[in-house]
Amino acid sequence: MKTFSGILFAFILLLPSLCKAQDKEVIEQLRNIEKGNAAEAQSSLPSLKRKYGANPSLIFLEAVLTAEGDEALEMYKSVYEKYPKNAFADASLYRVFSYYYSLGLYKKAEETLNKLKKDYPSSPY
Repeated sequence: MKTFSGILFAFILLLPSLCKAQDKEVIEQLRNIEKGNAAEAQSSLPSLKRKYGANPSLIFLEAVLTAEGDEALEMYKSVYEKYPKNAFADASLYRVFSYYYSLGLYKKAEETLNKLKKDYPSSPY
């Protein structure tokens, strides 16, 4: 888990220069989660949704905050399948890989990792 947190932290630090306004607000909430303030991030989600509407970056944030694994999995999949150029698409794909691996679904995990490498060769993941 420490490695995953380190990767998330590095990703959060590198991303702001590439983002739109809503993405910057999502990154701010991801930083809150990293600091242990998930409740603050959770409470900001409804206002961000009102402000920006349906948005792949908000889908990613909501998936991070979702406790139910299968529900989060579907959200992550929707980000990289529907919005492959979004700043969080590679992170979503990595989360899907991690989920499959943690369940012992190694063939699916390997397929997902190969997709990540193929579709996002410059990704920090």
